[in-house]
This record gives sequence, structure tokens and C-alpha cells, in this order.
Amino acid sequence: MQINPFQVEDPLRVVTAAVTPVVMISASAILISGINSKHQALSDRVRGLAAEFRETDTSMVRKENILDQIRFFRRRLRYVAIAHISLYCATACFVAMVMVISFTIRVSTLVAATLPFFMAGVVLLLIAVGFEIRELRMSNETMRLELSDIKTGEGSGL
Repeated sequence: MQINPFQVEDPLRVVTAAVTPVVMISASAILISGINSKHQALSDRVRGLAAEFRETDTSMVRKENILDQIRFFRRRLRYVAIAHISLYCATACFVAMVMVISFTIRVSTLVAATLPFFMAGVVLLLIAVGFEIRELRMSNETMRLELSDIKTGEGSGL
């Protein structure tokens, strides 16, 4: 008698197989939490710059600097939003994978659907990481702009 590798007879094997995507769901949730914090911090910084821009005593040079920074912040916020959406979609793929694995007790042919869900989730995680790296690289430029009017040197402490 030949054993079909897609046939699931033992519910414990199903639960064991579902653990991997649960770990991926946890990893995604941790990344989502970090990106939530970053999104809030970026938004708060843009609000602060906008408020400073609107002040009557802000110089024109500073206003130009603020506008340059806001352009970078808008791009950074887009990158963070794309990473955020990618992570939520990855989480949905991993949850779908858990559900498919759970249904393999009744319909063993569903086991073939697990790998595409897993791969889609991993690709979406990589997309999110890529956009986070792009955003991180841009953060250096916004810091350069913010500090552009401060002279740095040996005795300045910067």
C-alpha cells in the first residue's frame, strides 16, 4: 500500500504543521507594531514642522528648509504605508495558511494550497522590509536637512 503524502489522518500532525505559520504571524505582528510606532512618530514630526511653518516669526530660510523636509517625510510616510499594508497582507496569507492546514483534516487535497500562501506571505514580508530599508535610508537625508544650519566641528559637540 502506497502512502499519500497529502493525506492527513492525524489531527496532531495538522496542529504541528500549523505552528510554522503561527510563528510567522507573530513575527509579522511584531513588525507591524514597530511600523505603527514609526508611522506615528513621522506623522507627529510632520505636524510639528507644519506648525512651525505656520508661525509668523519663522524665517523664510527656515520655511524653505521645512518644505524640503516635508517632501522627504511625505515619501517616507508612503514607504512606511506600503510596508504596513504588505505586513497586513502577509499576516492574512499566514492566517489563510493556518485555516487551509486546519481544513486538510477533511479535505486532504487542500494541502497543496499551503505552499503558495506561505510563499506569498514571505514575499510580502520581504517587500515590507525593502520599503523599511528605503525609508531608513531617507531618514538620514531629513536629518541632514534639519541640521544643515548648524555648524559642526571639533568644539561644537555634534
